[in-house]
Order: sequence, then structure tokens, then C-alpha cells
Amino acid sequence: MSRLPFARALTRLAVPSPALIFAKQALAAALLLACAGCHLLRSPAAPMPFSFHPAPAAAPHTLIVMLPGIASRPEDFERNGFVARVRAADPRIDVIAADAHFGYYPSETLVERLHEDVIGPRAAAYERVWLVGISLGGLGVATYARAHSDVVDRALMIAPYLGTAAAYEPVIAAGGLRRWQPEAAMQQAAGDELTAELRSYLAAWRWCRTRALRPDEGTRLYLGYGLDDGFRVPNGALAAALPEERCFTCAGGHVWPVWAQLFDRMLENALADAR
Repeated sequence: MSRLPFARALTRLAVPSPALIFAKQALAAALLLACAGCHLLRSPAAPMPFSFHPAPAAAPHTLIVMLPGIASRPEDFERNGFVARVRAADPRIDVIAADAHFGYYPSETLVERLHEDVIGPRAAAYERVWLVGISLGGLGVATYARAHSDVVDRALMIAPYLGTAAAYEPVIAAGGLRRWQPEAAMQQAAGDELTAELRSYLAAWRWCRTRALRPDEGTRLYLGYGLDDGFRVPNGALAAALPEERCFTCAGGHVWPVWAQLFDRMLENALADAR
């Protein structure tokens, strides 16, 4: 999977916009990539580093593992109040913010390192393991949960990056995720040269489809996104297939204050659903 096209795809708007807005967002994207260049080019480490935030109460029953976006770092979750929100909601939850940066995706080592270094050695100590992913981390949630559905109890995807238009436009054209046929999509994409990058996107959509068709079996999927988010078209296509009570929206774009607001509501709903 080539690194540059993958990074570029994350900076594209998923919907048409006025020229001025597009120009501003294009400039912002260029600045983002320039500032985050070193972060984007980091090599995947083994073992994967992470920050551990133990529950303030004894005998924690749940582990929440958080996966950052393309220009974010593990400490951003604590800086933006995510860890504090978990502690306020339930003091018996441990939190791990994994350094699952961009380098693990094109190298296709995300699942291996996340499982062997972060989740696998600890999962048996908890009643439940949840994943939370923002933007690129949302793709990571789907990728890991697809490979280890027996481990992940809840998956919270916030403004997830779900691939390029080549992955999500066929879903929309089919009349929605429930009607989309992943096997046919894979075959068609193979005829057009199925890259490792596109294959990973289609696999994520296929996992999402399974969760939509069987919402109460296995991993339960929760989705949140801002109504002005550049990924609102693919996110909306996913939301249309999920149970309404597990989908959350609010005003705003692809920024931390919006994600924090969504996380509050998603966490509350997921905790109530788990009781």
C-alpha cells in the first residue's frame, strides 16, 4: 500500500463544497501534512507503544483502547478530555491510548502489533474490551475488530475514515450498505486492479455491513460524526444502515471539540446498553 495516496485520500473532502471553502480546506490539508510530515513517516515500532490510564476504582471490568487519527498522538485523548470522560462515566474502566500511528496502516502491521503488544496480553483480565477510533483510527477499529471479533465487545467509530470514493461510492450506488454485495465489489475491484489499499477499505465496509445486518450479535458498532465533516457522505451511508439509537451527529466538522461532544453521548449510550 503506497503511503502518499493513502495520506492524500485522508485530506480530500468527501462531498462537493463551494470553491472558497474547498480552497481553504485544501490549504489546511497541505499545512496539516507539512506539520505532521514526521508523524506520517514514522516507522511502525514493535512493540507498539501506548499510554495506560488505570481506573481510579479497584477491580476494573472494562478496557477501552483508543486509536488516534492521522495527525494525532495518544496523549491527545487525555488532553482533550476523553480519559476524564471515561472516569466520570464509570470509575472501573481502564483506558489505553495506543500509538497506532499512520505507519502501521500501509505496512499492514496494525492488527498484529495491536493484538500482540496491546490488547491480546490484557484482554483476559477484563469482562469487556472496547475500541474507540477517531478518523483514521476508525478504520483501525474496523480492521482490528474484523480480525478479532471474539475480543471486541463494543466499537465506537468517531468521524471514521472509510476509504476513498472507489470504496464507498459503490455502496451508495447499490442503494445502501444493506443492499451492497461485498463479494461482487471485490471481484469488480479485482478486475480494475485491486490494490492492498482498496482491499483494506472494502474489508472494513464488509465488516460494517455485517454489524449492520446483525447489530446485536458479536461486536456492537456505534457511529458518530459532525454534520459538516468532510467524511459525512460515507459516514452517512454507514449510519443509514445501523440502528438509529447507535448513531450520533452534531454540528461541526473534523475537529476535537466535535469528537469530544460525540464521545460523551456515544459512551453514555454504550454503557447503558452494556448494563
